[in-house]
Amino acid sequence: MFNLINPAANKNYANFNATNFKQTHMKSKTKTIAALIGIAVLSMQFISCTKQADVTTSLNADDVSNSTTTISNANLVAWYKFTRGNTADYSGNNNHLTAFNVTLDTDYMSRPKNACYFNGFSSYMQAPNSSSLNPTSKISLVALFKPKGYYTGPGVQSRILMKGTDDQTNGDYFLGYNNTGDFYGTYGDGQFQSNGVGSPQNLLNLNTWYKLVYTYDGRVGKLYLNDVLVNKLVSTATFTPNSDPLNIGKNRKT
Repeated sequence: MFNLINPAANKNYANFNATNFKQTHMKSKTKTIAALIGIAVLSMQFISCTKQADVTTSLNADDVSNSTTTISNANLVAWYKFTRGNTADYSGNNNHLTAFNVTLDTDYMSRPKNACYFNGFSSYMQAPNSSSLNPTSKISLVALFKPKGYYTGPGVQSRILMKGTDDQTNGDYFLGYNNTGDFYGTYGDGQFQSNGVGSPQNLLNLNTWYKLVYTYDGRVGKLYLNDVLVNKLVSTATFTPNSDPLNIGKNRKT
């Protein structure tokens, strides 16, 4: 899943477990780091994004019966469940994805063909640019994924999702992980006017499911791994909307 939201997060997220997976989005703020990046080798079950500073949104990834249901929440930017390969946006904003060379995989509850597999060289998904995909002051990014390998091209970064051409352009936001075993999230303009938060190294184990959350509330960026705050950064970001698509599984240039 992928959930794209725009709140601030100072509070704990709902517990991550195999019987009732929920995200609770609240307050936060953060900034970005520049580097060479590429296509990620991973399985993805959920992604979401939000745009409000003080809102709580609970999303249930286990309920397959609601796979055709949208939710009504003014702060949701995009919500991707990937149930049985479905690439629709359930936020109501019509930021639907198109998949390229993506195959189905077993999800975090061992249900077959209920997650999406990205092969690390030709697999990705893309949603066209829209005004809703350019939240201009606050954001929360959430992904439930299982890394199965690392990008093997130049650089060390594997992108889970990205809006923007590269780390040096305006209006970027992204989630990812490095081959040094750390995770990161970023929001803002380029390398020096963004808020980017990274975790300590050696936290990542391949073939393990993780919930990664990055939040920025206009001043502080926070990074959560499986509901545990692993790092934060007080740094105000500027955000100038760009016309780039939202990419899942890679950055714009790869």
